[in-house]
Order: sequence, then structure tokens, then C-alpha cells
Amino acid sequence: QLLIKNLSDAKLGVVRIVVERTSVEASDNGKLIKTQGTSSGSGFFISTDGYIITNNHVIAGAVTISVYIGEERKSYKAQVIGSSECDDIAILKIGLPIGGAFYFGLSESSPILGEEILTVGFPKGDEQITYLDGIVSKETSDGSNQWSSIDYAFEHTAEILPGSSGGPIVNENGEVIGIAYAGNVDRQEFGIPSVVVSNTITEILN
Repeated sequence: QLLIKNLSDAKLGVVRIVVERTSVEASDNGKLIKTQGTSSGSGFFISTDGYIITNNHVIAGAVTISVYIGEERKSYKAQVIGSSECDDIAILKIGLPIGGAFYFGLSESSPILGEEILTVGFPKGDEQITYLDGIVSKETSDGSNQWSSIDYAFEHTAEILPGSSGGPIVNENGEVIGIAYAGNVDRQEFGIPSVVVSNTITEILN
């Protein structure tokens, strides 16, 4: 009974992901400079025992990954189970209290032109869950960019902001039809179709 089956319950299965990174870069004089930074993204449960989907670019280079369930202030340390840089997918795992997590099912159908959707996440690292609605505006679009090379993406009209990446894009039944992926300066918003990465997710879990 923890499977999410409607839009109103979608807020129960999303997580906010806070990542601390350390990087080393060469300065103009040839010396190595160590820098630290923090960024955030979104994700969602795909099982009641704590497995989480997000984008690989959300957690790439992470030193520590903290997960906040919904709008809770308590954080959980996440373990990276596996990832695919090409598909821009990562799977995390956290230990959960007794009772388990509300989780999403992945749709077995491709996004349909004109289909009404909802994106759920934490844009700009906001601690409050944000719902943004829209429609599927293009069923297939070039999914490649500077950090990944997925087979194809789909375009939609629900705004994707920094911090939204990795969140679920759901249909009216609460099924995840895609994963919030990227936007551009032309205000085009893209999602990774669940059907494109379902095999990758299964392989990582196995």
C-alpha cells in the first residue's frame, strides 16, 4: 500500500539531495588548488526499502550525499549503488526507519504528445516540495548534451530549474513517465523517458 497511485500522494515519494564536493584544479601558476562546494538536486524512491533514482550529474564528484525525505529536516547518508554517465542515471540507497518509504512505479509506456504531466522536486534547493504542471510537447528530442548521451529525451512544458534535476515526471496515475533532466536558455525543458533507462536501472540493481 506504499505504492503511489495519484498526484496528491506524489509528494510522499520525493527526496531532496544535498551533495558536498571537493575538486582539485590547476591554477595559472601551475599549483593545485582544492575547492569545496555544495549543490542540491531531487530524486525519488523506486522501492519501499530505500532505493532512490536521481541524475548522475546530481551526485557526480560527491564526497558526501545527504538525503532529506520530503520536507523532513532529518537527513540520511546515502550510498551510491551504481550509475550510468551516458544515461545520466544514478541509484542511491538509504537506511529507512521501520515502515518503509512511499515509492513510485515506472511507466512501461512512452510519453504521449499532449499528455498532462507533473514534475515534483526541490528547485533552487528549496526545502519545500514544488509541483509544476505541463504537457508533453514533443515525444522525442535529441537527448545528448555535454554530460550525457541518452538515446533520446522528450520535451515538456513544466519548468526545470537548478535543483529540479533527478525528480520524477509523473502522469495522472502517479506513474513516473520520465526523470527531470535539463532545460536550456531557449526555455526548452527535457525529461529522460522511463522506458529509455528502465534496462539500465534493472542492470544497476542486479
